[in-house]
Amino acid sequence: MKPKALQKYNKYPLTSNYITIFIMMKYLCILLLIMSTLNGFAQQPDTVFLKGLLHEHPELFSGILNHPTQNEVQILYTRIDRDRNNIPHFTSYSYRVNAHHYFYPASTVKLPAAIFALEKLNELKVQGLNPKSVMITDSSFAGQTKVRVDTSSATGLPSIENYIKKILLVSDNDAYNRLYEFVGRAEINQKLKKYHLNNTRIVGRLAIGDAGESTQHTNPINFYNDDKLVYHKPTLYDASNYPMNLENMLQGKAYLDSSDRLVNKPLDFSEKNVYALADQQMVLKRLLFPETFPQKQRFNLTADDIRIFNKVGDSYGYDIDNAYIVDFKNKVEFILSAVVQSNEDGVLNDNKYEYATVCLPFLKNLGQVIYQYELKRPKKHLPDLTKFKFNYSQKQ
Repeated sequence: MKPKALQKYNKYPLTSNYITIFIMMKYLCILLLIMSTLNGFAQQPDTVFLKGLLHEHPELFSGILNHPTQNEVQILYTRIDRDRNNIPHFTSYSYRVNAHHYFYPASTVKLPAAIFALEKLNELKVQGLNPKSVMITDSSFAGQTKVRVDTSSATGLPSIENYIKKILLVSDNDAYNRLYEFVGRAEINQKLKKYHLNNTRIVGRLAIGDAGESTQHTNPINFYNDDKLVYHKPTLYDASNYPMNLENMLQGKAYLDSSDRLVNKPLDFSEKNVYALADQQMVLKRLLFPETFPQKQRFNLTADDIRIFNKVGDSYGYDIDNAYIVDFKNKVEFILSAVVQSNEDGVLNDNKYEYATVCLPFLKNLGQVIYQYELKRPKKHLPDLTKFKFNYSQKQ
């Protein structure tokens, strides 16, 4: 008598060998499906490692760990392992990372703005238009300002190139605002979606009280080479809104308004920029390791367009750093992104935050602990980091 598992196949004119192969293939498919599901779960960041590491160093982190809100800490650490061909492979570890818990991203939004400005130049393909072209910003809506000179530039004139330098070197707010106006709000947010940065929106300028309808209007801009107009970017209006229903959008117990008047209610962040920590790290990873992304998901940049290893931000008591950390001598590399906040009096916009005593020491200690761990971590293949080296003594 045949086993019951085979009886239902009796009506088919197959030999027992074919039946056995058929059954084996069936169960192999089920096994592969299970393995695929498990692999999908395995790709999620580990949430245990960093918690244990913090608790191993109470002398460094007990103040944060014992704080009622843990100072809104979020950490994303990505280990990089190279294969024999020097291709990087990433393993991520997270601590309290939550894309639905809002933190103010401050100056960190300047990096994608700079990237999208360079992309726009490359995509326009206008003869004579390049990052060095003189960029004269006009105005066409209430509150907009004009720019005709830039005393920080070697030429005394504004350009995309110099604005990006100012963003990356001194995190200049006006430089970011000018790139926001050049790219346009709609295009910025379309790019965010294109690159699957779905927990991010960039909807306004910085440090000028930009809010409401003014954020939707961006200035007309003319670009010149040797007094010759090579491109006119018209005034643009973005009719779209980008609502995001996140927790923690109302913060603090009070705030100072633009007239330094105390307003005794929480500050509403519901119309401000949003830039989740995982999205920040994804931007940095895509910028530094484009070969690990499909061609269509790579930034449209040239090899000379931009070189940066981190972008920081601090405002409203938040300190954020999103960094690729590399030690050429000891062959160490990893990506570390973190946010921490301290505002003990609960009043926002009063410039009374514990940056020096809470936030910066936490970020320093976190970086050092991860670095020391990486120094000791065995690696099957040491990385070749040549492409990241730069001769700083070379005149630019």
